[in-house]
Amino acid sequence: EIFVEGEVPLNQQDLAITLGVFCYINLRSLRRMGIVLSSHDIRCYVHMWRYAGHVLGICEDLLPKSVEDQEEFMLCSMLHQGCPDIIPGSATKDFIDAFVQKANRETFGLLPLGMTQTFLQQMTRFLNGSDYTTGMEIEDLGDWHWSVLLIRLVGFSLGTVVPRLPLGEEALFRLNTLQVRRALRQRGTPTGHGAGSGTEIRARM
Repeated sequence: EIFVEGEVPLNQQDLAITLGVFCYINLRSLRRMGIVLSSHDIRCYVHMWRYAGHVLGICEDLLPKSVEDQEEFMLCSMLHQGCPDIIPGSATKDFIDAFVQKANRETFGLLPLGMTQTFLQQMTRFLNGSDYTTGMEIEDLGDWHWSVLLIRLVGFSLGTVVPRLPLGEEALFRLNTLQVRRALRQRGTPTGHGAGSGTEIRARM
């Protein structure tokens, strides 16, 4: 392998696993939520992340050719890379509780702390799988718990049914666009070609 002189090469498998989290794991989570995507959408999504991996410098052999290909890679990698028992339970719960407090605060207490905490903890367990969350010390309340059923109901309704209704996908796209633009305005984040540069882009004469 040829590396830039003076720089340290990154572990290619670690890079590919990170890529798999954004690609395969996201697709698996959507399916568990009851969101059914078309084969075309899945292929496009995988291809997009394949290109992202190429730009990041992941070697060709570890770039996903299909979601099935990346699933096999991720499952094999977890056999020796996955250590769910060492995940700090208290830190994980503190991280989840930060979102619980935020939801309670922004809804002026309409979302009870206990119910929201249970929902987010069970969503974490359900989407990741109990085998990979043992160290988080999250109680497994079962896949028939109200929180899991709610996750699947919302996912199936908004992710599978609504997009297939007349103008449903267009409505969801416009709603999401409005929310993203509002969030960017609140954060004062630059948009367009100058996003992230911190400077105004000037045309060359």
